[in-house]
Amino acid sequence: MEFQDNANLNLVVESAPIGICILDATTFVAELLNEKFLEIAGKPKDAIIGKWYWEPFAEARIYYEDALKSVAQTGNAYYADEVELMLIRNGKPENIFVTFVYAPVKNNNGGISKIAVWVLENTKQVIERQKVAEAKSIIEKERDKLNEFFLKAPAGICVWSGPELTYELINPTYQSILPGRNLLGRPILEAVPELKGAPLIKAMQDTYNQGVPWEVHELHVPISEYEGGPTVDRYFTFNFLPRFDINDKVDGVFNFVFEVTEQVIARKKIEESESHFRHLADLVPSKISNALPSGEVTFFNQQWLDFAGMGFEELRDFGYHKMMHPDEIDEFQQKLQEAAKTKKPLVMEMRFKDTNGKYIWHLNIASPILDENEDISMWVGSTTDIQQLKEEEQRKADFISMLSHELKTPVTSIKGYIQLMQREITRDTFKPEKFVQSLDRVDRLVMQLTNLVSDMLDLSRIESARLDLKKKQEDINELVKEVVQDFTLTNPSRKIELYQDGDFFAEIDRDKIAQVVINLISNAIKYSKENSPINIAIFQKEQEKISISVADQGIGIDQKEHDKIFERFYRVEGKAENHFSGFGIGLYLAHSIVARHNGSITLDSKPGLGSTFTISIPIG
Repeated sequence: MEFQDNANLNLVVESAPIGICILDATTFVAELLNEKFLEIAGKPKDAIIGKWYWEPFAEARIYYEDALKSVAQTGNAYYADEVELMLIRNGKPENIFVTFVYAPVKNNNGGISKIAVWVLENTKQVIERQKVAEAKSIIEKERDKLNEFFLKAPAGICVWSGPELTYELINPTYQSILPGRNLLGRPILEAVPELKGAPLIKAMQDTYNQGVPWEVHELHVPISEYEGGPTVDRYFTFNFLPRFDINDKVDGVFNFVFEVTEQVIARKKIEESESHFRHLADLVPSKISNALPSGEVTFFNQQWLDFAGMGFEELRDFGYHKMMHPDEIDEFQQKLQEAAKTKKPLVMEMRFKDTNGKYIWHLNIASPILDENEDISMWVGSTTDIQQLKEEEQRKADFISMLSHELKTPVTSIKGYIQLMQREITRDTFKPEKFVQSLDRVDRLVMQLTNLVSDMLDLSRIESARLDLKKKQEDINELVKEVVQDFTLTNPSRKIELYQDGDFFAEIDRDKIAQVVINLISNAIKYSKENSPINIAIFQKEQEKISISVADQGIGIDQKEHDKIFERFYRVEGKAENHFSGFGIGLYLAHSIVARHNGSITLDSKPGLGSTFTISIPIG
């Protein structure tokens, strides 16, 4: 077919909705094409018209040259549907998708004179379809993942639909919470009737009716472990979410649930144990504290809070280190570092300031608690008040010092008198009367030593609970009268008056009770002026009890000392008492002896107004 024989050919090619290029079947030279073909080719017309077809499309030659030759040789058309092709378009390589046909054009003789290249670009359609396919694949994958999550989720998941909250979907974990129950297709109150009236049902209905999400943790739900069984205490964490249809109306409820019964019970046990620990820690007399390895304190017991006069947060923020005595802070920090390094307890005597600003001695122990890796997980502190022990130690030290002095003084004097008598004997002017005077003085000093040793023996016996009493019925009036007479003879200048409110007898150890009365009268004389009287009274104030009181008009004793005056080695603090000898066991012995008689000894005294000691012992 010749072009001039078909005047409409150009018009047909130009107006075609797809790209057309007419090639000579022998030379494959482009003879005719339309704008649509140029648009797809991305090349100017003069780059194609009159050119061998594979010259402008060299990049596609390797793939389709044989197909073009085959069409020319066989007369059979070649079809390619949405093939991906790299073309140089507008000077740049592009990957496009095209559908094209190599179609033979025959002349009147049936020979193949032309080849028509029909081409349609599908790039946008293919890419869009690929995107759709890719999105569909992603959706399917996500759906598969969601389905896998739903089936394997550690949380119980279910979907309720409709106003009756009918089970539409459940996962295996949810089914395991309610084993053996047929749930699907059943309303919640039919499948789990024990929930009727529970606040949980109202929360589900509110989520469905009002679209309000609801979340609660560790909710106590009495529920059966199997359908029809007895309810047991169980705990759950719930999350209800509304499900919306295409009209944005709630048509169901998503439920996510975790059973936390074991965790709650375990925590309650821990909390109970911790509560017992805190209660126990508050009961013990020591100050107990806990701290993290960083030093942050997590617990102070009530003893600490009372001592500091602060609440927990206040004391924690204040820092109990600020209560330490400044002289001991450096040593404490060094020992704490050493304890952290060696992982051994810190043990140290140190002082802490109380609410009155007074530093009190404590035995402070900080023990490291190690975890399974032998690392310090926490510190436990035990701080015990040892102020009385320290005072006791000091009193013991003072006692030993005074005892040494009390022993040394008469012994030195005895030695002096013996040396004096030795010298007097060798002199020509020896006078026996002087010898007698010295012997009298030695005798009194020996008696002083004997009394001192006796007191020490009584102290030892009392401390070891071996003070034996030889009780028998005694005349109390006669006993006291004899003691008063002895003091009157040895203290002729002192006025000692005795008042008797009757004749009294009691079952006592005469020598021990006499020792008590002697001690009280000795103290009355020692702590009052020489011209002041000592008043002694025997009376019966309580039924079945006899009382003996010794009153002086001496220096008196402050009220704060009354509870301590009978303690071992205790001596009243102050200036005036420093002028008097003694080492604090007389009243302790007196109190102990009276107590062994099932009696009592009391004190009525004020500074500057004298003192009255009263002993009361049973008659029988």
